[in-house]
Amino acid sequence: MVLTDTDANKWDEALLAAQRTLSAGANPRRTAPDYERTPSISQEQQRLKKVEIEQLVADYRGGLSTYQLAAKWRLNRHTVTAILDRNGVKQRTHAAKLTEAELTEAQALRRGGWSVNALARRYGISPGTMQKRLSA
Repeated sequence: MVLTDTDANKWDEALLAAQRTLSAGANPRRTAPDYERTPSISQEQQRLKKVEIEQLVADYRGGLSTYQLAAKWRLNRHTVTAILDRNGVKQRTHAAKLTEAELTEAQALRRGGWSVNALARRYGISPGTMQKRLSA
């Protein structure tokens, strides 16, 4: 590869500048020292004692949801579910169930002009769930 005189002069100037910098002992400035610790993003583990697990199970059986238990005990809701599973607790389902009579009534009301939102409010379920029940 052949360099033009202009390119060769630029390279020579760059090399001289680099040699001057190195011979002067100048260190490049760092924005942060290498030894700084970065904060951990993992959550600190928490182990519940047997008494606490029994209380958590009792709270669930008393009507608290897994979300409420997770907030109370500062756990992930999946951890709460795992604890309940390990302790043989049958978990409540989230699916809102309508009886056959309620479903028949809801279908009649829908044909009568009721909106899905109004029916959902009447039966205490979400509009999406109501729509699924009506279309099933």
